[in-house]
Amino acid sequence: MVTAAVQYAGWLRLGARRATEGSVEQRRSALRRWLVFAVAWQLAVLVGIGIYIAVISGGSHSSAAWIAPAAGALVGTALPLQVVVMSLMRGLRP
Repeated sequence: MVTAAVQYAGWLRLGARRATEGSVEQRRSALRRWLVFAVAWQLAVLVGIGIYIAVISGGSHSSAAWIAPAAGALVGTALPLQVVVMSLMRGLRP
């Protein structure tokens, strides 16, 4: 939930209105800023997942449930991207 909220908040703050309205140059600039944020956030989440897996996987586990938080964080960063794509597609309509 946290990763999804951060990803979506970044879109609302950095790109939502600016990337779908205004001149072409303003749209490009807003989309560029949001892409830099999105890539940085994705990398931070992946590093966090890697650290989590490295720390937790060392112990003995009777089930595979220990991977659920890492999988949730990964899916949480992907879900808001669907909203972003839909917003961008709506902005392309004349």
